[in-house]
Amino acid sequence: MPLITITPSQVSQTHHHLHDNPALAEEIAKNSFSEILFDALPDVVFYAKDRQGRLVLANQTFLRRYGFKSKQAVLGHTTAELCILKSAEATFFAEQDCQILESGLESTDGLEYRCYPERDYHWCVTKKIPLFDADHQVVGLACVTRDLPLPDQRHPMYHGIVAAVRHLHSHFTKTIQMADLAHVTGLSIQQVEASFQSIFTITIRQMLLKLRMDAALSLLADTTKNLDAIGVACGYHDQSDFIKIFNLTVGMEPQAYRLAASQKPAIAKRGA
Repeated sequence: MPLITITPSQVSQTHHHLHDNPALAEEIAKNSFSEILFDALPDVVFYAKDRQGRLVLANQTFLRRYGFKSKQAVLGHTTAELCILKSAEATFFAEQDCQILESGLESTDGLEYRCYPERDYHWCVTKKIPLFDADHQVVGLACVTRDLPLPDQRHPMYHGIVAAVRHLHSHFTKTIQMADLAHVTGLSIQQVEASFQSIFTITIRQMLLKLRMDAALSLLADTTKNLDAIGVACGYHDQSDFIKIFNLTVGMEPQAYRLAASQKPAIAKRGA
């Protein structure tokens, strides 16, 4: 089978918004196979942006979840121009992107609670990486957001790890030591950590965060509860810590989420 190659000029022909950015066109050409592969993954949102925040790559899942019919409808545009994020989310992710573009450092696999126009909010794991040109200058970034999958119940340690999960559910408002989880499972700390991540694809720390945020999201639906009470009920005795962690996880502050959750947008197909 012949090797398939894509040149920067070919990329510029199909991605007209890259005519004025040959360095990024070259980077996209080297990684264009990624777009083809990610198009086949229904549980993964993949996209890439230039330094101005304009989309230069987007997979089919991105289009479907944001309600677009074609890539031509989104490429060359910023997320702000496409109006696909609430204002609080847009500000948060713009700041996050700016940090990556300026530092040249990738973001770790972060657990996030995201919303797409045709879906309810749901949990996912997101990773962002900078894109470099031949002179090692940052010319853009790429992002992969993967839906949090169901736990692997076929894993040989699954039933033992379930005891750790039950302990987390019962004590998530408190400080939990790894020794506690090792005790309830009868496993070593190393076995608990390795098996937990293999089964759930997230770390124990991320699971604890998820449990606390799930509780917060549920409590925020009750508009009679104030943020102080909600934070304490979720294990955060400092309101500023609660707001900061909520913002990092959800992409907006608790009060903004409370408002946004009460105003779900209508679903409509956009773009030709």
